[in-house]
Amino acid sequence: MDYPPKKQALQKAAIELFAKDGFWHTTTANIAKHAGVATGTLFTYFPTKNDLLDEVYLMIKREALTEVQREPKPHGSFEAVFKEIHTRLLKWGSANPKKFQLMLQLRQGNQVSQRIHETIEDDWKESYEWIMLGQQEGKLVKFPTNLLLSIIHGHLEAVIQHSIKYNLSKKEVDEVAKISSEILWRYLSPQSTRPQ
Repeated sequence: MDYPPKKQALQKAAIELFAKDGFWHTTTANIAKHAGVATGTLFTYFPTKNDLLDEVYLMIKREALTEVQREPKPHGSFEAVFKEIHTRLLKWGSANPKKFQLMLQLRQGNQVSQRIHETIEDDWKESYEWIMLGQQEGKLVKFPTNLLLSIIHGHLEAVIQHSIKYNLSKKEVDEVAKISSEILWRYLSPQSTRPQ
């Protein structure tokens, strides 16, 4: 989605400052200053600081979803698609450390509105339904679906944090993505032999 340049500058500044200083320690005046616009301009686009936070969080989550859905679409067997989606998200998070860290910070806090959480859930509905279909068809273990999604998210987040912490090169991230997707698949596929 294309936003007006000043709105983009405000979103970018908010991501940087929220990620660095946290939501509570970042003022709207600082965001506006960092973006190179007047504080009044910020309120033209975002009536409150929470509105800005909601939009930034939604923008980051949709950017990650766009990476999953980009062309060429993941294709092939369920396993191949599962590993490709995992790899795309891992590479996106590793390449966007500030956005990734902010997404984690905001998800764990209570600042994001229920409306935005519901919008994101709706955006990702097709992906979640695909996971449930995989379970129904016996391609994924029959853990409770919410538990399965938590395991997938937790694994992915841990590997992205590892990539960021050790400042891995693109080549190293590619190698880690291959290893990580194989480990996750072996754990979650009933057909795979799990490591003892």
